[in-house]
Amino acid sequence: MGQDNNSKKFGRRYLIYAILIASAAALSFLYIDLLDVEETLVKEEFEYHEKRVLDDMDDFFRPINQEFNFMVELMVLEGFDLSDSMAFIPRFIPLLKSSKAISSVMLADEEGNEQMLLKMER
Repeated sequence: MGQDNNSKKFGRRYLIYAILIASAAALSFLYIDLLDVEETLVKEEFEYHEKRVLDDMDDFFRPINQEFNFMVELMVLEGFDLSDSMAFIPRFIPLLKSSKAISSVMLADEEGNEQMLLKMER
């Protein structure tokens, strides 16, 4: 009976050790998996906010781009000469005055002519 009792204690001890080792291994795998999940969640959150910012920027700049492109196309159709600064300035002053987002306008052509208007706050 004494030996039978010792073998039961010995068997229980190894069973407890086996359960502890298996639990530690399972917890290690869970921890590693949680690190991957955390990284994925952070990446997804970053991508979500990045897309929101880019969409907001597109929404903000789209009307400005459309207005500017319209003005440039009109200038091309009229045969506007970029070297004539006296014609350039009055054409873009309304754009600078009406838009808080635009602080300057600069145009250049293939011939090296450049014009720039800069909004100066008073």
